[in-house]
Amino acid sequence: MDIKPCKLSKKGQLKLMEFFVAGTTARTAAEWVGIHRNSAIRFFHK
Repeated sequence: MDIKPCKLSKKGQLKLMEFFVAGTTARTAAEWVGIHRNSAIRFFHK
């Protein structure tokens, strides 16, 4: 599943989806994936 427009790599998107399904907060997921917290928050909202 691709979310367009999204500059994150497919690997990063898949990891964020895994964290989202697991119920992890966007901030924690951002730290683990290595992206800015605002990017993770925006991804979670999409």
